[in-house]
Amino acid sequence: MEPISLQNEQALVTKYRQAAPKGKGKYKRKPRTSEGFAECEVHEYVRLDETVGYQLFMFAEKAGTSYIKSIGYGPEAASRTFDWQKFILD
Repeated sequence: MEPISLQNEQALVTKYRQAAPKGKGKYKRKPRTSEGFAECEVHEYVRLDETVGYQLFMFAEKAGTSYIKSIGYGPEAASRTFDWQKFILD
């Protein structure tokens, strides 16, 4: 399920990679921002070995259903990346 077009998704990834956190020695979360067709949120993490990575979350709605996707960058990218899936709030 792709709640937003691949072109719009790629534009978001490019924008947020350019503005990615640079690592300041602790966990940071940038506030969620609206991009019109999706909302984005970036979480930066610093591991015990002081390597830095970040995770870009994208949130979108389609036909009344909420979706989330995550793209990880850095040493934990594989474990922090997942494709679009339904996002259920309890």
